[in-house]
Amino acid sequence: MNNNDIKGLNEKWLNSTKSFLELCEKNDIVPILNTVPTTWHKNEDGTLSVVRENRPKNEWVRNSGHRYIDFEKAVGADKGEGWYEGTLCADDVHPTEQGAQVLAARFIMDLPESTL
Repeated sequence: MNNNDIKGLNEKWLNSTKSFLELCEKNDIVPILNTVPTTWHKNEDGTLSVVRENRPKNEWVRNSGHRYIDFEKAVGADKGEGWYEGTLCADDVHPTEQGAQVLAARFIMDLPESTL
């Protein structure tokens, strides 16, 4: 989340992710990636301003061919219209308790074997 894509896909994130995937492959580990919700600030006039941009990274994850947990979709950030009401804290970065519950539910939906 802290590797913002504000100027396009964050190369530091991409290089680290590729290194992680290579290590997984060398060690016969099946990686599970995740999307990271872009966050917005709601302005006084009702428009939205991006606080943390993650859409390029999420597109890469979705097209990587690896399994992933779609946290961006869980909170509605995939639509480009902010998070679902009540899921984002006033700091415009962290989930509320309700948001955390939505993210946890998505984790279980996308990785159901984690509950076994």
